[in-house]
Amino acid sequence: SMLFMPEFMYRWNFGRPALGVGSEGELPPPRWDYPQHWKQELWQRRAPDSGLASPDEQRLAGDSLSWMPANWYKPLWPEMKAFALPSYSEGQIRINLEGREAQGRVSRAAYASLCDGIAEALSHLVDARTGQAMVSEVIRTRQDPYDSSPGLPPADLIVKWQEQHPTDVVEGPEIGRIGPVPYFRTGGHRSRGLLMVQGPGLMPGLVLPQGKATDLPATLLALMGAELPDYFEGKSLINLGLVDLTSTLPKEQELNKTTIYPAHFQSLVGIGIPDPQGDGDAS
Repeated sequence: SMLFMPEFMYRWNFGRPALGVGSEGELPPPRWDYPQHWKQELWQRRAPDSGLASPDEQRLAGDSLSWMPANWYKPLWPEMKAFALPSYSEGQIRINLEGREAQGRVSRAAYASLCDGIAEALSHLVDARTGQAMVSEVIRTRQDPYDSSPGLPPADLIVKWQEQHPTDVVEGPEIGRIGPVPYFRTGGHRSRGLLMVQGPGLMPGLVLPQGKATDLPATLLALMGAELPDYFEGKSLINLGLVDLTSTLPKEQELNKTTIYPAHFQSLVGIGIPDPQGDGDAS
C-alpha cells in the first residue's frame, strides 16, 4: 500500500511510471543488499520529470509522512481522477470528486463507473514472480459519493491484498511492471496481531473478541486486577460479563474458549503460556 498502490494509481492516471520503473523480460533475483534507507533507495528509482515531491523537501517542510512514498505523490493529486491515500495495510483510494475536493475532476454521474474501472484494473494486477493475483477484494465504502457520515473512511475504495507472501515486483496490462523495488519494506503495519499472556485461569488457545490497540492496556490492567481509570478509551478484552477478571483470578479457575470466548471472534488470539513459577503474574 505504501508503494505499489500510489504507483498503480499514478500510472492508471497518466499512463507512465514515476517509481519502480520496470522492464519486460526475465526478472533478476530479489535483492537484500541495499545500502541506504528504504526511502533513499526508492527515490533513486524515480523516473525523470515524474512530478513527485522530494522526501527531503517534505521533511524540511515538517511533513511527518515524508518517509512514505505514497506521500510523495501529493502534489499531483489535483491532476488525478483518483489517487492513493497514504496507508499501511489495506490500500485506500479516494476519488477526486467535483464539489467535494477543492479541485475535483470527477462528476457524480461518472463516480460509479470510475470505481468499477479501477477495481477491474486492480483485478488484473499480479505478482510478476509467481503470477498470483495481488488483490483479493476491492470494497466500495459509499454508494452516494457525497455521503460524509462520520463512520465512513476518507477512502472511496479499500483494497485488500493477498496475504500469502510479500513481493518486490507486480505487473498488470494497464500499468506495466512496477519493480523490482527494494524488498525490505514493501508494506507496513497490519490490522491484526497476537496477544500473548500468561497467568492463572488462562488456557492455551483462548480466543478473544475483536479489539483495537487501546484495548490492550485495559486488558493488561484487568489481568492484574487493577481498576480501569475513567480516562481510558479502551476496554478489557477479557471481561465479557461471563467471568469477572477485574479482580484477582483464582488459580483453579479455568476458562473454556467455547463458553467464555466465542469461537467466531478471531481477530486477537490469547495464548496461555504455562507459568513455571506458579506465581500468577501476568506478562
